[in-house]
Amino acid sequence: MYPTFKDGDYILVMKSKNFKIGDIIVFFSGENGSSEKLVKRVVAEKGMALEYVKDGKYIKISSGKEFNKDSYIIPDGFLFVMGDNLQTSYDSREGWLINRNLVIGKVICRLFPPKLFFVNFLKK
Repeated sequence: MYPTFKDGDYILVMKSKNFKIGDIIVFFSGENGSSEKLVKRVVAEKGMALEYVKDGKYIKISSGKEFNKDSYIIPDGFLFVMGDNLQTSYDSREGWLINRNLVIGKVICRLFPPKLFFVNFLKK
């Protein structure tokens, strides 16, 4: 999630399945029963339409009512997530979605390093 978070940052996660577009979540990767945790930003959820642009590195997102024959509609129970470093992030643009059941919770603040402390849960 660079540049928002860096390796070694400590984050506080609120266990929850209640989040919205733009929230940063922590989830199990789900690959081969892996317990690896990933941190990504939610950019689309059920019913939203995605259209890949420029070799799949950029996407156009719409409400689902404004889609064409090349659009992909996010199915119920899944999320489309992306990292903040768009050039190098391994995320849903690689062709995978996150099952909502694999979500641990929502990042509410960075605890360490102290000079970069921020709180996310005060925003509505």
